[in-house]
Amino acid sequence: MEFLTKIRKVLFEPSKFFTNLKKEKGIKEAFIYFALLSAVNTLLAAIVAHLGFIYFPNIFDIPNLYQLTNYGPQPDFVWFIGFYLFWLALSFVAAGLLHLWIKILGGKGDYTKTYQLYAYSRTPDRILGWIPFVGFLSWLYSLALIIIGTQKVHGVERKRAYLMYAIPIIVIATLIFLSVMLLGFLLGLLPLEYIP
Repeated sequence: MEFLTKIRKVLFEPSKFFTNLKKEKGIKEAFIYFALLSAVNTLLAAIVAHLGFIYFPNIFDIPNLYQLTNYGPQPDFVWFIGFYLFWLALSFVAAGLLHLWIKILGGKGDYTKTYQLYAYSRTPDRILGWIPFVGFLSWLYSLALIIIGTQKVHGVERKRAYLMYAIPIIVIATLIFLSVMLLGFLLGLLPLEYIP
């Protein structure tokens, strides 16, 4: 029941939740929370993929990872276990990079607090990210939570918290846009027989 209460507080009372997060010690509780949410996310994503490949086998009209296994068109659930373990390991790396960025821009907390911030702010993404097309909206909500959490956990003022996340997003979006434009330009220069 405490798990569900925590989800509700993160989603609907984020300012209060992240303010009270200062009392939580270590990363064990945050890791277990993230691991449970990620397990639910992975299971639901596996079910959606399974149903998708049964009812819409030619939706992408390209070979997929599941068809490359010996299990036929059914999703190989071993892949999902691998993805699950990957997400758990990646949480420590992502929190480390986030912590470095926060410290560069004047944050006051330690790595433990950054890991907690990362784990709890991913709640919307872990709950809804498995739903096709809804995942992007859940990612935006997770971003909003991480901004609120950065203010409360690391003592970063509001404007700086917005800027510290807006800058990398703008840079990454610009790089993606330029890469797509460059790729389109290069493909436009190539004769058609060289395009697969």
